[in-house]
Amino acid sequence: MKGENLNLFLNDFAVDAAINGTTPSGGNLPTLVKVLFDEEYLPLELGAEGRALTATGKTEDLKAIRHKTTIAIEGKNYSVVGVHPIMDGKFTELELKECG
Repeated sequence: MKGENLNLFLNDFAVDAAINGTTPSGGNLPTLVKVLFDEEYLPLELGAEGRALTATGKTEDLKAIRHKTTIAIEGKNYSVVGVHPIMDGKFTELELKECG
């Protein structure tokens, strides 16, 4: 829907995320954005289990994200390993890998 306020949804369900090195001026200060953080356990091949880490936010807030960008959520650091626009492109899902 044109002109919809995506923040209304994020205000209720999102957490704060600090994205490193994405300031408009190219500086190193983190940019703070709201994301939906999901830490889901998934069955993998051969009966093993794995963790699927994703963060979903407004595409306009995540437009500077690239592979290997570091993002801090709830006190942990993650590296972006995938960037996927969702349906109409207003939201983007980030695949994450925990930095260790």
